[in-house]
Amino acid sequence: AGVDLALVATEEAFQAMLRRGMRPSQMRRTGFPVHPKFVNYPGDQRVARQALGISADRFTILVTAGGVGSGRLGELVVGLEQACPMQQLLVVTGKNRAVYEELTSRVRAPNSHIFGFVDNMEVLMAASDMVVTKAGPGTLMAALVMRTPVAVTEAVGMQEQGNIDFVLNYDLGRFCPTTERIVDAVHELQDQQRYAATLQRLEGAVPRDGSDQIVRMLIEQLARVDQQSVAPIRQGGLCGFPLGARRLIRGRRARS
Repeated sequence: AGVDLALVATEEAFQAMLRRGMRPSQMRRTGFPVHPKFVNYPGDQRVARQALGISADRFTILVTAGGVGSGRLGELVVGLEQACPMQQLLVVTGKNRAVYEELTSRVRAPNSHIFGFVDNMEVLMAASDMVVTKAGPGTLMAALVMRTPVAVTEAVGMQEQGNIDFVLNYDLGRFCPTTERIVDAVHELQDQQRYAATLQRLEGAVPRDGSDQIVRMLIEQLARVDQQSVAPIRQGGLCGFPLGARRLIRGRRARS
């Protein structure tokens, strides 16, 4: 009741807040905050694959389990290598050093590329035909923003379960708790008509400007607070706000 403004990423979140007593006037739908590098990546699939030094022609699957590499990633990769020997795997183990060493110390499939913690996930996603990931919101929403089909393997914790429901309710991907289900999804997406239909559903699935919307709304709120302040503070802004915030936005746009 004491909240002035709640920024919600999805319609489901909006409805959940309504059920908990929030008024519509207290909420704004913004989309999920995804790093601008995913939205503004300038290259296409060919450019991304060239940058990574991988095959330009193979159906490519990005396999990840978030920044900490949680879940059954090692087992999943081995199963996919055996079931999909002609496909190209990009595997991100994140900060899970044990899984990284497990996967790199063995004789691995020639079409598998193993990465640890990366800062170029947008390039890996752009290079991929599909993303296999757990239901963490960061990776999942980044993939949807980049219009890349997803196969969700599991929810790590109750807080991720709703993300699986979101993907299924809007037909944005598949829930694949087993390697066999992932293989089925791979074969389905290799059908050109099905792949094109999936991309069409992804086109308007989630807002691509969630981060910008959130920042704009925060600046608007700061400006309103500033206008209500005493005159000396209103002229200069509190500690440079909101003037400094506006400069920040202009800087972000200039770098985009």
